[in-house]
Amino acid sequence: MNESTEDPEIKTILMVIAMEQEALPIVEHFKLEKMEHPNFIPGLPAVAWKGYVKGLLLYLVWCGR
Repeated sequence: MNESTEDPEIKTILMVIAMEQEALPIVEHFKLEKMEHPNFIPGLPAVAWKGYVKGLLLYLVWCGR
């Protein structure tokens, strides 16, 4: 097995939040944009936002009702 000595570069972060009350302060703080048509399983009530934070792409998903 060949292991790299370099640390992998993190470029994207996904946060999954259970409650809207927990998600909205994060959305507001980082000024995330709501994704109008996220590519989730059809019928899944999830709501998603995305944006860049210090060069990282942040996705935040609220599981919905």
